[in-house]
Amino acid sequence: MNDKNTITNNQGVMESIFYAMDNLKRDLEKCGMRLNDAMVKFELEIFSNTSTSFKVVFGLQEESLTTGSCKGDTTLTIQENDYFKKKKRVLIYNIENGTFEYNQIKKAGSDTISLLFPLENDYPENSKIVVWKEVSYKFDENEKKLERRIDRGNLKTMVENVTDFDVTFFPDANALLYRLEVNKREQIRSYIILKSM
Repeated sequence: MNDKNTITNNQGVMESIFYAMDNLKRDLEKCGMRLNDAMVKFELEIFSNTSTSFKVVFGLQEESLTTGSCKGDTTLTIQENDYFKKKKRVLIYNIENGTFEYNQIKKAGSDTISLLFPLENDYPENSKIVVWKEVSYKFDENEKKLERRIDRGNLKTMVENVTDFDVTFFPDANALLYRLEVNKREQIRSYIILKSM
């Protein structure tokens, strides 16, 4: 009976590790997605890390403004898109004019969105608007768990009994080496190139 419980517990631990690492890899692979042009032009921070945490930013959906908008406006006109919903955070930018700003959707209609804050700049027709997402991972050394947060949501425990989590970023290669250790035994190590950076 004890052997069965041990096997079941070990399987549960391994499943939680692989689940966490799959999510982590997927989030890293999306880093900078749909933000390439804006990232290059405006030097946006789409990745940051410490030795025990990291944060990635990526776009979920992009649209072009179908009519121009002026500084002070709070309504934008775009093609109908289900991703543009209330409370979603957006990046609005125009490469040619060298302008960008962050905002939040207050209300969404079929082909218009109302912004929480008035525009700080003018944006001509075909300026871009991107719904973006921020995902962060953090190793809580006191509680011994790896946690994940989406946007401004609550931290969610991905793996418990974590004895080590290490993140090393290599800027010259745009690559990340990360390692997770659980119960001072099970270890997973991986290396990933952040292609969209």
